Amino acid sequence: MAKELISIKIRTSLRELLVGWVLREIATEFESAGIQCDSSYIPPEVGQRRSSVEQYYHTLDFANANDARRFLSVLESVLNKQPRKLVDQPDQKTQRNLDELIGLIRANGFGYNDGKISMANSVVRRAFIEASGHSISEVTRRNIVDTIQAEGIRWAGRLDQDTFLGRLYDLDSLPSYDNRCKTAGGDIHQHTVMNQDWDAGWVFSDARFGLMHSDDASFLRFLCEMVHPIARPDEAEVLSLVKIINDLLAKDGWNIFEADSISGKPVFKAQQGNFQGFVAQKHISVLAEKMDLAHIAKLTARMTESVDDDPDVAIGSAKELVESVCKTILQERGIPYSKNADVLELNKATLKALHLVPDDIPEFAKGADIIKRMLSNLGSVTQGLAELRGLYGTGHGKHGKTKSVHPRHARLAVGASSTLASFLYETHLHNKAS
Repeated sequence: MAKELISIKIRTSLRELLVGWVLREIATEFESAGIQCDSSYIPPEVGQRRSSVEQYYHTLDFANANDARRFLSVLESVLNKQPRKLVDQPDQKTQRNLDELIGLIRANGFGYNDGKISMANSVVRRAFIEASGHSISEVTRRNIVDTIQAEGIRWAGRLDQDTFLGRLYDLDSLPSYDNRCKTAGGDIHQHTVMNQDWDAGWVFSDARFGLMHSDDASFLRFLCEMVHPIARPDEAEVLSLVKIINDLLAKDGWNIFEADSISGKPVFKAQQGNFQGFVAQKHISVLAEKMDLAHIAKLTARMTESVDDDPDVAIGSAKELVESVCKTILQERGIPYSKNADVLELNKATLKALHLVPDDIPEFAKGADIIKRMLSNLGSVTQGLAELRGLYGTGHGKHGKTKSVHPRHARLAVGASSTLASFLYETHLHNKAS
């Protein structure tokens, strides 16, 4: 049996911390990380909140690297929010639980610094590597590193190198190679800021970070941090660097894409596969003008990150995308709809509002029969998404032995919803302009 990557002690400690949260907040944390709730599972723990947490835990395989990373995403979010809750409602027991949890995290080989959880221990990093395997070859990694160095690109951007790495790793938990310094943070600052006597590409061969042999997620996170607005504020420079990176990553089926923004600057995430999120990349900025960018980014990241590893999440998110676009179009056109309307009702109302029902096409129009047939199929796409989501997608409690669909089915659902969402919103904008 494979060894679990997250200890029972950490999981239990997080559960006890969440006892002080309301059920809705607990659900939001797990579901935002793409973790489902097995409502059919009856845990032995007493209390609604404990039971709720265990029902989410029950859908995770803690020996699976992707599931473990989803858990760490929840853990990081809770650790960042709990101190703010304690300011509003000071509680000594909760503070002790929080301190205990942070202590367990560090005792188990993880770091927690500046609001980020990292793999501070080489044993932990190796365990995740063995559990997740590699899809980005060493050849691709070397080509990216060689290009960065040949082009004279400062991987840390405008930041000092120790500051940049401190955003990704707990440098105080990593050893120093200089006996004058106690930690990695100290010796990196000494040799890259004070003395400046290390070569520009030292980080790529440093065993403490293992970027040439790390799991895919660590390597991709480093690349995304290179084009983060804090490190690189010049958008033209960012887009140029993203193109260089994506041209090389494409050989292994990866790319980095604009998933969010900070102060109007793009923030990037990595995705596997050749499709560009829930619509073609060029449409994201158009949709963002009228829709909630944070929600778009959330759906985009959730779908693209889960197609291969968690097809159920991708299917559920694909249906949510169509719902979001339909609701936005109807709201902008002042057309009321029931708050309980399902995706089929919303799509039907949207097609009618946009005059996209077959009866709206005059018989004398060129290719009328073809257009009518294609418009009829738009409803079939939505029907298929709803049915597929009902069987496999997230959002419904299912039997614990329910089998998932194949990733190719998830790709079909994501592709279909992307095409439909893009077509509906472009038609909406075109009609408004006319």
